[in-house]
Amino acid sequence: MIMQDFETETCNSIENIWSSMLGLPVARKKGPFQNRDDETYTGYVTISGTWEGTVSILCPKALAKKVASIMYEVDETEATREQIEDTLGELANMAGGNIKNILPGKCALSLPTVDFGEGPPPTTGAETVSEVVFNCSGLNFSVNILKKME
Repeated sequence: MIMQDFETETCNSIENIWSSMLGLPVARKKGPFQNRDDETYTGYVTISGTWEGTVSILCPKALAKKVASIMYEVDETEATREQIEDTLGELANMAGGNIKNILPGKCALSLPTVDFGEGPPPTTGAETVSEVVFNCSGLNFSVNILKKME
């Protein structure tokens, strides 16, 4: 699996998920993820089996509230932390499932986890194989794929 495959699948997956589930367009952005907001939610799933790693979505709080408000059909100011976490977990689960489908061999997906802070817990012996940054409604978010090294 080469990095280009991950980036292509990530772009296709995120564009489809955000368009169909949220009705929001996203655009790929060059460069690393930079959050102007100090508060970031991270939704992630782990993949285990023939290929092992993590797929995570890093999302500023303002965008996380926006997507949760759409999923739960509430005003952004009324979106609860539980709704935000549930929404980001579901988005990470869907993105991770799409990545899992292009991996060789048999792999399983964990239940999603959502943390408040900069990224998922460090995975021992893992390296980033893909980071794709997107812009949605003037805010950037990032989808990262980490592969556990042998």
